[in-house]
Amino acid sequence: MKKLLTSAFLLFLISITYNIQAQRITEVGLSGGAIRFYPEPQHLGASLNNSMDNGWGWSAGVFFEDHWKPKIHQVVELNYYNLSSDVFLQKNPLGPGGYNETKPVYGTFDNTSFNHIAVSGGIKYFLASKLYASPALEVAYALNADVDINKTTFHLKLGAGIDLRGMDILLEYAWGLKYQRMIYDPAVPFTSTHRNTYLQLKVQVPVFNLQ
Repeated sequence: MKKLLTSAFLLFLISITYNIQAQRITEVGLSGGAIRFYPEPQHLGASLNNSMDNGWGWSAGVFFEDHWKPKIHQVVELNYYNLSSDVFLQKNPLGPGGYNETKPVYGTFDNTSFNHIAVSGGIKYFLASKLYASPALEVAYALNADVDINKTTFHLKLGAGIDLRGMDILLEYAWGLKYQRMIYDPAVPFTSTHRNTYLQLKVQVPVFNLQ
């Protein structure tokens, strides 16, 4: 968490420094969106039957947008993501002769939290006066205490947006670059690894400008 906040602060300082040097406009505003969450379980060995349902979620945060060039704006975001999924897991206990020697154990974990906080850096490349493409790299920190490894992960994001009456409407897809491992029930133990992917319809509303 400390590393994530430090990264966000450094990105903000860099943006402000560039703005002061070049006397460019930097927008500061609020963002929020509706999310369709597509967690991808990693199927390894005895976990081939593990499954994770698609879920719905939302995000809220702040953004800093530096008008670097007429067609290129630099964007830094700090967001909170509220995500959940219903998870089905199968555990095949190891018998004397290997797997399948004993009866499998099943577990269902409804409404499992995959909340995280994230900072991202990217650009808006304007294809026309109002339309733009928006690639970005996001660093995310899992807030669920059951994530025992890879608590920090990375997302590659690609979006398309429109500047509409002073606010931006953006559709973006995020793909996890790393898997996260979670312990659902340490008594069994039920564990699973997954990759975060999601599609988000997001709105960005500028609040004030730094000049």
